[in-house]
Amino acid sequence: MLTLESKDLIHSLASGRCPACGKGKQPRNTFCAGCYYKLPARMRPTLYRRLGNGYEESVAQAMQILKRSEFLMPQVPPSSPGPSVPGSLFAPGEVRP
Repeated sequence: MLTLESKDLIHSLASGRCPACGKGKQPRNTFCAGCYYKLPARMRPTLYRRLGNGYEESVAQAMQILKRSEFLMPQVPPSSPGPSVPGSLFAPGEVRP
């Protein structure tokens, strides 16, 4: 099974790129709508678990169901300050939607 690190999942959640197919997605969603709706309905709610509380395993299982062996990482600019608070998806001074 695919092994995913928390930092990679956080970057992916903040990005606009689906880690399964590479198409656009809404930031803070795990997958694009196309990939999300390919998953069994009973599995979709597990993608709303918290990091460290089953989310990593749920994403790995979803990638397996979607038949993806590689987690496509978003491009993160080297000068990006990253989250200001551990677990926050927002950079310092960034306005929340």
